[in-house]
Amino acid sequence: MSDESGTTQHQGSADQENQAAEAEKVDPNCVAFNKDQDALLTAQQGCVRNVVAALGGASRLARQLSKEFADPIGESGIRAWVAQGTVPLRRRHQLAKLGQQKSLVVDLATLDVHFSPVGGDVSTSSDLGKAAFLSLDQVAARWGVPRDRVEDLVKLGHLRVHDLAGTERVAYSDLADFEYRARRSELSDRS
Repeated sequence: MSDESGTTQHQGSADQENQAAEAEKVDPNCVAFNKDQDALLTAQQGCVRNVVAALGGASRLARQLSKEFADPIGESGIRAWVAQGTVPLRRRHQLAKLGQQKSLVVDLATLDVHFSPVGGDVSTSSDLGKAAFLSLDQVAARWGVPRDRVEDLVKLGHLRVHDLAGTERVAYSDLADFEYRARRSELSDRS
């Protein structure tokens, strides 16, 4: 049975390649346009993903929006923004207001997230628990390990970094989730 499914999958990908080759013969500009559109969508999805991570992740953001603005949205709605690579305008204004509370500036047009210059750099806060993002050095200091070890966790995909104002940062929500999973794993290993 696995042979049949493998053959079917291979045939499906071969059919897609043939269709792409035929489309390129008919109109090579159309294929280039589609590749550009895919790259644009990926970039937009990355921007929305960064905003969601900066504000605490999808579930936390959904609760904050419901609480702060009495404008309920589910976690699936937030995930739909990421998948679509866009956020409705009224929600962009709400995200900007939530960002201000965390000393972050959310650009309404591009959804880029930057540290607020007025409130000071969040990354230099003495209370790391209140920082929205931490540098790799701060994560290493928090755990008391060399920076190389944190970089290895990033390379392995255990921690995700976000490019904020040209520097790599780890969202505090991602870090907290990783630490929680590590504690649970450690406890189950002891049992």
